[in-house]
Amino acid sequence: MTLLVTQGECDFTQLKKLLELSDGNLSAHLRILEESGYISVQKSFMGRRPKTTLSSTPKGREAILPI
Repeated sequence: MTLLVTQGECDFTQLKKLLELSDGNLSAHLRILEESGYISVQKSFMGRRPKTTLSSTPKGREAILPI
């Protein structure tokens, strides 16, 4: 969450490398954050390759940085 709040948005691969997590482990954490409304997940394609971009939602930012 801190990375997404400070960087705005991040793609799955970049986040995986920064956090040194496996695909499955990161996916499990992201699913919980998405179900809680803390992150937004956008899926697209770059050429033929899938790309998942993640960003924090206002609810997620408020949970990390209460105003």
